Amino acid sequence: MNFINKIYLLLGKKNFLKFNLIIFFQICISIIEMVGISIFFPLFTIISNPEKIDSLIYLKFFFDFFEINKENYFLIILLFLIAIFIFKFFIQIIFSIISLNIYRNFRTFLSKKILSSFYYFDYNNASFKDNNKFFNLIVNESERFNAKTLGCLANIISESFLLLIVIGMLIFFSSIQFLYVSFFYIFLII
Repeated sequence: MNFINKIYLLLGKKNFLKFNLIIFFQICISIIEMVGISIFFPLFTIISNPEKIDSLIYLKFFFDFFEINKENYFLIILLFLIAIFIFKFFIQIIFSIISLNIYRNFRTFLSKKILSSFYYFDYNNASFKDNNKFFNLIVNESERFNAKTLGCLANIISESFLLLIVIGMLIFFSSIQFLYVSFFYIFLII
């Protein structure tokens, strides 16, 4: 938590809220990806055994609610799968554009902050007097901070959040199977 507080102090309130927006978008994209992947299972079920659709309670409720014929099950699920991946594609493009702008703003903000801190620096005793090296160093360090620290931290937070969602769903829907899987992975680690 101390690390996040340091990032908050470094970025400021406005930029930290933008950083949280990046994390939110990553979580949304990951959830959409999970939904898209989970659609494959009913699709494979319908391909392999169309009569088994009656045992899938949620799909049966969906098909009964919209009064869809059994002949159209495969087509509806396939269209839904394609729609989810197209939706994810557009959301990911929007996320990429927004995150690139936010990271560019972070880099500019950090560069200005570093330059302002060196503004009153005594350059007579500086180890290097070449301004190009100095400015390249500032730009490279702010870019490295953006790419390595902020990007990785956003990925870690969003993936941890998704892991907690998956664990919660496993515990809620099938607690016995979750215990078996947990013990299996604990024994693998040991």
